[in-house]
Amino acid sequence: MATGLICSGDTMPLGFTANTTSKALISTANKDTKYLRISNLSNGYVYLAFNAPAELNKGLVLAPKGTVGWFVEFNNDNMIYGTLNAIVESGTANIAILIGG
Repeated sequence: MATGLICSGDTMPLGFTANTTSKALISTANKDTKYLRISNLSNGYVYLAFNAPAELNKGLVLAPKGTVGWFVEFNNDNMIYGTLNAIVESGTANIAILIGG
């Protein structure tokens, strides 16, 4: 039973690898998503953009794992709908996503 809170309990953990080319990770465009947590599990910065290609030094930035700003959460109060894109300066970055509806 949905309570109107963050999500009704249906969550899905996902993992992605971002690299030096902007890449679509996930879409929340269906508007059923009520919770989204994006975590940077790597040692470098990850740059994110919704509904546009991700660019270095622009958009939403995830800091390296374990430092302030290494994850971001969206819920009923601040959800962004669309396609999430990611890019890194060099190498690759592992990104963990928890999505709920």
